[in-house]
Amino acid sequence: MAAGPGDIVIGVGQTLIIDETTPNPLNPAELGLWEQAGNLTVDGGTLIVRNATLQFKMDDGWDFTDPAGYNHYSFIVNNSGEVYFDNATLTVATYQIYPYLK
Repeated sequence: MAAGPGDIVIGVGQTLIIDETTPNPLNPAELGLWEQAGNLTVDGGTLIVRNATLQFKMDDGWDFTDPAGYNHYSFIVNNSGEVYFDNATLTVATYQIYPYLK
């Protein structure tokens, strides 16, 4: 599957660290909150979330009258990828229309 807009793929030998000093990709002035508006795939690499929050932004910015327009993102770990959460939170934006975990 090809990566789409907002998707992140962490490949073999790559590491993404999200911590209290990491700027939010959707609001760079905000630190320690990573709002993910796309799929997140750890494909043999490493994701570390420490003293921070990883939040998936479901249904953000779409025409909610069109069911085909809803964003349903995935968090995938494969190829011996590693994910570490240390004093961290994984969540879905609860103020969206249809937030859910798959």
